[in-house]
Amino acid sequence: MKREQYAVIRFNLNADFSSLFTWNTKQVFVYVSANWPNATSQGELVNEAVIWDTIITNPSADHLQNITPSAMKKLVRSAKGKAIDPSRYAYG
Repeated sequence: MKREQYAVIRFNLNADFSSLFTWNTKQVFVYVSANWPNATSQGELVNEAVIWDTIITNPSADHLQNITPSAMKKLVRSAKGKAIDPSRYAYG
């Protein structure tokens, strides 16, 4: 006999990932996972599933591939302490 269980999950994720984007970070993988005990494991978490995932890309990564080292240093200095505008993120 095949037994199935269903769940409806809603979540609202509000997070600032701008601090993860340094001079060499091009993308960040973000995911939410669910864990639940197996009926035969007596409480140990043995089941896990990813219920949501996305890749957030650095909005300025593409044009930085051909930049000179001195120009990169100047760019990093000028961006120090400034946040990345969240509207520029590429959500999947």
